[in-house]
Amino acid sequence: MLEAVILAAGKSQRFGGIKQLASINGRSMLEHCISQYFNEQSLLPDIAKLTVVLGANESLIRQRLSAQVNLFSAPNWQRGMGASLADFVKQLPLTSTHLFVGLADQIALVTADLIALLNMSKQFPDAIVCAQYADVLGVPAIFPRDFFSQLARFDSDKGARALLVQHAAEVKRVAMPNAALDIDTQYDLAAATSKFVAAFE
Repeated sequence: MLEAVILAAGKSQRFGGIKQLASINGRSMLEHCISQYFNEQSLLPDIAKLTVVLGANESLIRQRLSAQVNLFSAPNWQRGMGASLADFVKQLPLTSTHLFVGLADQIALVTADLIALLNMSKQFPDAIVCAQYADVLGVPAIFPRDFFSQLARFDSDKGARALLVQHAAEVKRVAMPNAALDIDTQYDLAAATSKFVAAFE
């Protein structure tokens, strides 16, 4: 069973506001990113369950999310993204064979990008599958169960990318220019909105 998780627990200090709730084409950034995991009202066929990991501003963010996604409160979110991911991995059931890891601020990603990763993972089920943009290996990425124990040991702001670099020889890469864009500041959002949002109208 493949589960998907969107990491959305950070405080977003550089953004100067609640980044997860920033407006993207009439809905929050987090809702926009979640929508790419759905085909109309249903999760993509290869994803059994989608969970959003929350931390900072959890009560406000919860109010904006629909019952279509599961929510997980990361007890150690203050330690960083890696720690939030570890908190989630530690409670995964034994039936989970793969974990699809995504972020709440990669607003240029589209459903086709996610499907490309899922298809590559089905072709190479024992490999880590990840996005590649320029010379960078990054998320979104899919990790087989053999790597869950390493994900569960993260205890800082270092996320899944560190594991991708460590196991680069075992990684299957999917060219994904859209994954290069993530939003850290209000300036990033303003620049990205004018360039990408029209594609989702």
